[in-house]
Amino acid sequence: MLFNLKKQHLSLEGNDSPAIREMKKTLVAEIDSKWQLLSLEPSSIYLLSSALDQRFKHLEFLEKEKKDLVYIEVVCLAEHLHQQQTVWEVEELSASHGEEETAAPPPPPLHPQNSRRFQC
Repeated sequence: MLFNLKKQHLSLEGNDSPAIREMKKTLVAEIDSKWQLLSLEPSSIYLLSSALDQRFKHLEFLEKEKKDLVYIEVVCLAEHLHQQQTVWEVEELSASHGEEETAAPPPPPLHPQNSRRFQC
């Protein structure tokens, strides 16, 4: 949403008055400073939620390489959730049959190369 705001409403136009140009520059600088949009990691909640939002799922505001990393992160998170759900189902089934519960495996370690939370 902020990328679109910057692109559509805060981009400098030829017919902007000097005051409007300065206001747009200031707003863009403040948005970039507060949200750090240019340096977001693929595991950023902002980028992940944008990838899952129908309005922004194509991530047109990102370069192809970063866009691919975000999509990979979404897939990894989905796989991790599926594995976690499977463990819970097995534990419930074991508990209902009177067997001892087994400890759930710990989440996969951080991926050192690109700061992803889960390895696929």
